[in-house]
Amino acid sequence: MHNSRQPPGNVGVAKSRGDFRAKELAVAVTSQIGVNEILENYFKYARNLRTVIFACSLEHSRALAAEFSRNYISAEHLDGKTPPQERLEILQRFRNGTTQVINLNRGL
Repeated sequence: MHNSRQPPGNVGVAKSRGDFRAKELAVAVTSQIGVNEILENYFKYARNLRTVIFACSLEHSRALAAEFSRNYISAEHLDGKTPPQERLEILQRFRNGTTQVINLNRGL
């Protein structure tokens, strides 16, 4: 398990009641800088490994899947609104190695 070397608090994300504000966090990590850092860490620590990424928003998850795909890494987005049959197909592709990275979002 790996997390970012730079905590979100260092990129201007305020806290409310001891936790990061979800909307600000989503903007920070969905930015091209945030997405690139995750991709960089993937190449550094998890290259060629099946990987699950827990995204903080739908936009973040979709942005990650798109960026990984642009870098020739098979990645798919999965969230609570993914139809059950499609969800099973995505998970099967992940199990058999066809899909290398799954980006998950809440609702699962």
